[in-house]
Amino acid sequence: MERIRAGELAVRVNDNWGQKNRKPSSVRCQASRATGPGSQRRRGLSVLDGLIAFMALAVLVVFLYPLTRNQAGEQRATCETHMRQLSLAALQYIQDCGNRYPRFSLVAVSRHQRRHPRSAKPGGKNIVAKPDAKGKKGLVSVDISTAEVGTPPVYAIGGATFGWADALVANTHDRRVYHCPAAPPPRQDNPTQPGYTDYWYNRNLSNLSLELVPHPLNTLLLGEGNDGTDATNAQYCLSSLPLEWPINIHKPPFRHGGGAFYAFADGHYKWLKPGQITSENGGDYTFSLN
Repeated sequence: MERIRAGELAVRVNDNWGQKNRKPSSVRCQASRATGPGSQRRRGLSVLDGLIAFMALAVLVVFLYPLTRNQAGEQRATCETHMRQLSLAALQYIQDCGNRYPRFSLVAVSRHQRRHPRSAKPGGKNIVAKPDAKGKKGLVSVDISTAEVGTPPVYAIGGATFGWADALVANTHDRRVYHCPAAPPPRQDNPTQPGYTDYWYNRNLSNLSLELVPHPLNTLLLGEGNDGTDATNAQYCLSSLPLEWPINIHKPPFRHGGGAFYAFADGHYKWLKPGQITSENGGDYTFSLN
């Protein structure tokens, strides 16, 4: 029988006790983690902060979404009203000018022609508002040998018109109808400057006789424009939509709920999606005359 010294016995007893009471490493790690009341308080506060932020965001959405929706609806209704007024003004202009559509760029003519649009005859002279030799604005006799029968009359106050848009002012009675509330600024009362109108005119109709438009129900007269880069003076006109407009939701054809308002050569107007507009012959709604 092996003899065990007293010191060796004590060492063996201590080793056996340590092996029986040794805890796994995972238990020791968990025990070493901070589990005091301070850490629990911090964890509770972070969850509470997240809930408060979420609730605040939800409240903002609930209140702001109806306001944004109402604003968009008001802008659409205003733009529709403006398109109707411009369409009626154009029809009245056509009747006053021998059944001809406005020129997109107008020549100087006399106020007398407002009442008698056929008074301008080739080779004749007429009285127009024009600066005299001293630079003062007055009525002087000038040669209008290039004027055509039915040349549009003067509608702008104080002189000749610059383009189709200011030629309709006498029939609209309000320059605000040239602006869509959803279009970008600036807003301008000077017809020679950008910002005079947010609506374009179909250049293919310029000075054209009414009887030469075979499909007025489908031929575009006016439409929503001004993407912030156009020359939107009183001569603002297009013969087709820019290539980017039908595919870019930030462009005018998407301005009101994914579509825009357009007036037609017969005087009616409607809301259309970008894909319904074309410059090709035979299209549903087109810039083309055939």
